[in-house]
Amino acid sequence: MYAPELRGSNRMVTLLHTADTHLGYRQYHRPEREADFREAFYEAIEQAITRDVDAVVHAGDLFNSSRPGIDALSDTLEGLKRLAAADIPFLSIVGNHDGTRDQQWIDVFESLGLATRLGESGYTIRSGENGDGTEASQVALYGLDHVEPGRRDRLEYDFNPKEATDADAALLVAHGLFEPFPNGDWDARAICRRSSVELDAILAGDDHTNQETTLSEFGTSLSYPGSTERTAADQRDRRKFDLVEVSSAGEIERRSVELETREFVYVDVDMREGDGLDRVLEAIEEVEEETVLADAVLVVTLTGGGERVSSGPIEERGLGRDALTVRVNDRREFDNAGGEYGEVAFADPDRAVEQRRQTVGLSENGREIEELVRETDAVPDSNVTETVEARVREWLDGSPEAFERSEPDSADEMPVDAGSEGNWEPASGEPADVTAANEASSDVEPTSEPALDAEGDESASGTEGEPSNGSAVAEGTASETAAVESAMKGGESDAEERNRGEDGENGTAGRSEENGDRTTQSTLWD
Repeated sequence: MYAPELRGSNRMVTLLHTADTHLGYRQYHRPEREADFREAFYEAIEQAITRDVDAVVHAGDLFNSSRPGIDALSDTLEGLKRLAAADIPFLSIVGNHDGTRDQQWIDVFESLGLATRLGESGYTIRSGENGDGTEASQVALYGLDHVEPGRRDRLEYDFNPKEATDADAALLVAHGLFEPFPNGDWDARAICRRSSVELDAILAGDDHTNQETTLSEFGTSLSYPGSTERTAADQRDRRKFDLVEVSSAGEIERRSVELETREFVYVDVDMREGDGLDRVLEAIEEVEEETVLADAVLVVTLTGGGERVSSGPIEERGLGRDALTVRVNDRREFDNAGGEYGEVAFADPDRAVEQRRQTVGLSENGREIEELVRETDAVPDSNVTETVEARVREWLDGSPEAFERSEPDSADEMPVDAGSEGNWEPASGEPADVTAANEASSDVEPTSEPALDAEGDESASGTEGEPSNGSAVAEGTASETAAVESAMKGGESDAEERNRGEDGENGTAGRSEENGDRTTQSTLWD
């Protein structure tokens, strides 16, 4: 575990605030996208080293799943070792995606000397002794893991300053969708009101939008850096991290820095009466005049009226231009019976399943069983029944109280790791129940990918996603990964509100692995 940190002659404490890296997420079942999430994480680390920050603060959802794969673990270890070699602490909390029932992943990394889990006790960072006689700044950081809505009323927010009693500023690192942001379901003002420590800032994670506000009643800033990669196609803003600087006077400044991530090319087509496939292809061609489609994710969204359009030719056009994958999202509403527009829309069935799951009040173990059945890579199909039966017998013997149903969330409290960008929310006018909606057109194949499912139903070859063999940082990573997996064996998910909604897109295509996959090996530290 890092001791309270003392760094150079800068009188400002500088923190790199990031969150929602979702390592291991194989978006669109593409190994290239899993590699993209790793590379975004690595870029943030490289930026921290280059800028010589005092600490990297990660506000939760380091992994996309509570059961990350071997590649995700290896990638994480490599990144954390890189930070440790630069003597930069990695401070983190537990999010709703990567939380487990027992020992947390961040605890395992802490046991290896690679991270520190923030909590009720203050962790102190000092900027150092200044040669010009000016005061060095000192910051206390506290941590608040994700907590399910039904348990939040019992939280006391009793933080213990310990050695941080003389801190110039107190910062809380927390994971949740906080009010007063419009999509919030956790009142940040109540946290400030009940906190035993006067909070100057809340560095948050869970909302994938880069944004900031001030809780005027307390003078406390509340900010999100956003996710490091796009977890849904409608996250159109560039991905970022934040640099947070704290002076010895307790003044806090925040500035956002863009990450270099894979391009998403958006083609929005407002279809008029009589418009069909030709209009869509023409719109793509217009975008191509200014944008290169090669290696990009092409997202085509249809609105308005016009004729029904098959997604196949649209996908062929994008893939023919070497796009990584093509997403076709038809937002138009058709009435199947009369051919007129009606109240039927396409949406993602996984989103509907997740919305329903949030309202039925599953017990802790019920959530785990549901996850085992729905995650295709968690257990081989042939062993699902035996695995579930064995788990149930084990729980009945050890902790039958875990079968007690939890307080269900209301429909409007369904977590959406994105917020103001509208991620994973039904489009305006879409029905909440989309069972029939995906049958509205045989021309368009509904996506069945579980969003933010780390593993997908494709499997990459053994070399994909592994750390670069040439990196000195990677030495010993394999053995450390084995130790990490051994330490966590049997630790199961307690991620209270797993967000599985995706883009609501009804067509998807990508280049075949035999014909077009590019390398997924890291090049950043070769």
